[in-house]
Amino acid sequence: MPKTRKGRCVICGATGSSSDDFICDACGSPFDTTLFCKRCHRRLQLDKKVAKEFLASNGFFFDNLDGLVLKVSACSRCMKEDERADIEIYRIKL
Repeated sequence: MPKTRKGRCVICGATGSSSDDFICDACGSPFDTTLFCKRCHRRLQLDKKVAKEFLASNGFFFDNLDGLVLKVSACSRCMKEDERADIEIYRIKL
């Protein structure tokens, strides 16, 4: 009998109970804008104005920021001064 693959959080990699991939409660909310750092695993809810400015400075423009999860390769806490981060953007919809 084949093993059933467990779904994982596409942000942090936490294992779920079904076979579907998902975004876990710790990594995102449909009502907030959240940042997750792949390097140091920092999670933070971003103020909408700060998030909009951060995204715009990286060439991304959104009218509605609710439910966005920004997965970055490094954040301000762990990034070297001359380093640039890669950004993956996900959206949680109700």
